[in-house]
Amino acid sequence: MPETLKKTVKKIFSDYPEIKFTPDAYFSYDYEQSSIHYSLTEKYSAQLLLHEIAHYKLGHRRYNRDIQLVEQEVSAWQYAKELLSKKYKITIYKKLVASCIATYQDWLAQRSSCPRCNTIGIQDTADRYYCPSCGIAWKVNIAKTCALRRKIDS
Repeated sequence: MPETLKKTVKKIFSDYPEIKFTPDAYFSYDYEQSSIHYSLTEKYSAQLLLHEIAHYKLGHRRYNRDIQLVEQEVSAWQYAKELLSKKYKITIYKKLVASCIATYQDWLAQRSSCPRCNTIGIQDTADRYYCPSCGIAWKVNIAKTCALRRKIDS
């Protein structure tokens, strides 16, 4: 890890003593534990770390609808780019943001697509969608990083 990145990360950690920073294989923000999981082996580690801090600063908590998660991701990237990147002199690249947002958009498209006719469904509970076209309903798991599963309701 470059020395400048080490110094920047050390500064970020010291600026947020209320957050527990936990080395891990992936980046995530856990609001219940007030912790951020991070990896300094990623090419964009500093940018991803700022994104997770943005979730904390914006007070992101649970979401009731899948689209809310996508909205939280977009707002965290905006906050990281507009405020945190300037503070820490870290460039947040448009391609990185677009790539990260695209993964959530793909996740949402998969969850909301009707397993029978592929029409985009309407979410009526945290784990259930229904199809306005063919009328079926299906349940989805809470997957964000694991395999997505859809099961047609009987």
